[in-house]
Amino acid sequence: MSFNFDEVINRVGTHSSKWDTMEAKYGVSPKTGISMWVADMDFRALPAVQDVLAKALDHGVHGYFGNDSEYRAALIAWVKRRHQWDVEADWIINAHGLGNAISLCIRSFSEPGDGVIVFSPVYHAFFRIIKATDRQIVESELVQRNGAYYMDLDALAASLTGNEKVIILCSPHNPGGRVWSLDELHQLANFCEQHDLTLISDEVHNDLVYKGTKHHVLAKVVPSIRHRLVTLIATTKTFNLAGCMIGSMVASDDTMRSRLARVTNAS
Repeated sequence: MSFNFDEVINRVGTHSSKWDTMEAKYGVSPKTGISMWVADMDFRALPAVQDVLAKALDHGVHGYFGNDSEYRAALIAWVKRRHQWDVEADWIINAHGLGNAISLCIRSFSEPGDGVIVFSPVYHAFFRIIKATDRQIVESELVQRNGAYYMDLDALAASLTGNEKVIILCSPHNPGGRVWSLDELHQLANFCEQHDLTLISDEVHNDLVYKGTKHHVLAKVVPSIRHRLVTLIATTKTFNLAGCMIGSMVASDDTMRSRLARVTNAS
C-alpha cells in the first residue's frame, strides 16, 4: 500500500479549511491560487485507513469510543520501528490534536502569568494557545548561519527573568525546517535543568525528513531529562489525517504524567 501523489483531487466545496477559507483570509480565489498556507496535503489517506473508516461507517452506530488499546499498540510499534524509541502504553495520554495537547501541557506545568518560551519564527498556533491560556509569550529568536536556523541559548539565558516555566521545542522545526542535532538537544536539555524549565517537545513532523537526515527523539537520546519532559506525537502529519484531530502526549515520568492526567481529566 502506498500514497498516490499523482492524483489531482479537487477539494473546493468540501468544507476544507485549506481551500474554502483561503479567499476570505487572503483574498486569493481557489480557482486561480495555489493553497500552500497550511500543513494539509492534497492526497487521499492510505487504503488501510480508508478501510477502517469504511468498517466504522458500515457498522452505523457512532457512539462514544472508549477502547484505545489498538491505537496505543500501533503508536508504540510505529515509534519503535521508525525511531527505535521504546514507549510503554501507560506513558501515553491522548488528546484532541496537538494544539489541544500543548494547551494541556501549558496548564499542567505553569500558572497564569508565567512565561512560556518559544523559538521564533515558529508555528503560529503556539502564540495563540499561550495567549489563550493567560501565559506570557517569551520569544527566543533563532539565529541564521549559512542558511540554517540555530538556537541561541546564551542570549536566552541572559534574557530570563525567573518567571519562565515552560519551553516549547518544535522538532523538527516548523517553519525553519531544522532537524536538531544530538548536540543541540543535549544543550537544550542541560539548559532546562539549569533553569528549572519544563520541556515540551512537539515532534509531530518526526517522520517528514529528507533522506540522509535523521530525526532524534529527545526522550530517547536524553533520557535524563524525563522528569521534566513531555513528548508530543501524532499520526496526522505523517499520514495526512489532520482533520481527525488526534494526538498523544508521552511522559515516562510518573509525576509528570500525573499532573498531565489531572488537567486532562478536567478538560
